[in-house]
Amino acid sequence: MVSEDRARANAAIAFQTLKRVLIEVGWNPVETDVEGELKVDFSQDNPHVDYLAARIRFGSERLVLAFNLKGRAEDEARQEAMVFVTKANDGLVVGCIELNLDSGKAKVRHSIDFTESTLSAALVRNAIQSSMDAVEAYAVGLAAVMRGEVKADDAIKAIEG
Repeated sequence: MVSEDRARANAAIAFQTLKRVLIEVGWNPVETDVEGELKVDFSQDNPHVDYLAARIRFGSERLVLAFNLKGRAEDEARQEAMVFVTKANDGLVVGCIELNLDSGKAKVRHSIDFTESTLSAALVRNAIQSSMDAVEAYAVGLAAVMRGEVKADDAIKAIEG
């Protein structure tokens, strides 16, 4: 079993890598009260993403990116939004779209396990790109489903052909 001290040291290096990459891509990460978490506010700059919560989990050596989407599915639209998310996830190679059934909020999540490995800047950039690809592909359709404007099957067909 990997020592906790070694894991924390590796996670601390990964946190610095994550922060550096977020700055290099032109974002303004802010540390939160959660250990290893950086937040990037997109609420004014992106039509689909409210904010990014990027976290290095020190105890388990994991990077978790959560691009929290704008809007929410009202109660009457949650079933259709759930169907959309399930079908969209079937088309994703990496990462996933999550729907919180209590709040109706959705996010695109991607994670990397870097246990006993170095989390490189390239891996962080690739995870960001994969997540943003999913946002660009699915956010508009999901938002329409969440507003009750279109059925999940029709939105998925329009996106995936």
